[in-house]
Amino acid sequence: MDGKIGEASVHQGEPSTFWQVAKQEFLRKFIHMASVLSIFVARYSEPLLIWGLAIITIIFIVGESIRLILGGTSLITQLVALVKRGSEDERPALGPITLSLGIMSAFLLFPTVAARLAVAALAFGDGIASLVGRLFGRHRPKLLRGKSIEGSLSCFLVVLAASYVLTKGDLTTSFWVALLTTFIEALPLKSFDNLVIPLCVGFLSFRLGY
Repeated sequence: MDGKIGEASVHQGEPSTFWQVAKQEFLRKFIHMASVLSIFVARYSEPLLIWGLAIITIIFIVGESIRLILGGTSLITQLVALVKRGSEDERPALGPITLSLGIMSAFLLFPTVAARLAVAALAFGDGIASLVGRLFGRHRPKLLRGKSIEGSLSCFLVVLAASYVLTKGDLTTSFWVALLTTFIEALPLKSFDNLVIPLCVGFLSFRLGY
């Protein structure tokens, strides 16, 4: 997500404020982009990846449920607190859940290369768009509903490059994957883009022969 909350303060505030936000946003999106490692785990064993993500997701849901119902903290919620924004304190942190479900869906529903394209688009496209948009985005036309041209452009370019590598030089497929990812990322889906991006990109890649 190309986050827009608090972006004005990032650009207009003190340098220390910029670096504080930059540090937190980089940590958030580093973890998001690290999801691309699932591609390498899947090369070794897809069942291992699916079961591992399923167990982690269940543990996270239980931990978040306890936090919201009973209050207090757990090791899980303390780790999540390092990367979630302040606006997420009083509601479930859906990002890790939808991210995990998106990766699992890609490898369960699509052939290997299509699944890799879907996960790469999710990891790099959404991650880079949010990081660049939140820290450096200045041009925000009404059409993008608060998201930035800088974030969307960075999303397109990084997904184009990643797809080009994964398809071994198929520029046409890479272009359409990057364009679709950029379009979805620009929609006001919040954490649910973690599900929509891999499902749509995986389907498109499959239809294009992967």
